[in-house]
Amino acid sequence: NRTVELVSRPGAFENILWISSRVNPNREQLWDMLKDSANKNGYWDGEGDGAGFDIGLVRPQVIDGVGIHFYMGSARKARFAIEVSDGGPWKQVFSGSSSGKVDGMEYFRFPAEKVSRIRFVGHGNSINQWNSIITFKLLEKK
Repeated sequence: NRTVELVSRPGAFENILWISSRVNPNREQLWDMLKDSANKNGYWDGEGDGAGFDIGLVRPQVIDGVGIHFYMGSARKARFAIEVSDGGPWKQVFSGSSSGKVDGMEYFRFPAEKVSRIRFVGHGNSINQWNSIITFKLLEKK
């Protein structure tokens, strides 16, 4: 099962058309993860290797990285990959892990790509197989 919400929301995600996850399709958690707020209490999570989510954009955008605030980011390293697509096959642009030392946003850069879809593929963390994200944001090439 896949949940797709075709509702563009104003503000920080005006270019995001939809977000979906096969593992945890909780719409509120998925959309809240895209909010850039210091006062958030919740987070999106998905258990298992390969757990993640896809984001579809209203119009193509050139991005050169993502910012991710991982739950318990200063206590464990998150392992993950970022894939992008311009409508064709998916292309992996980042594969690695967080530092395990930051309780806040970490930035992961890659060569600029014009994309219409973005995929986060989680591979668990240094303690267990959970992939837990408080905030996820696209870094637009300036």
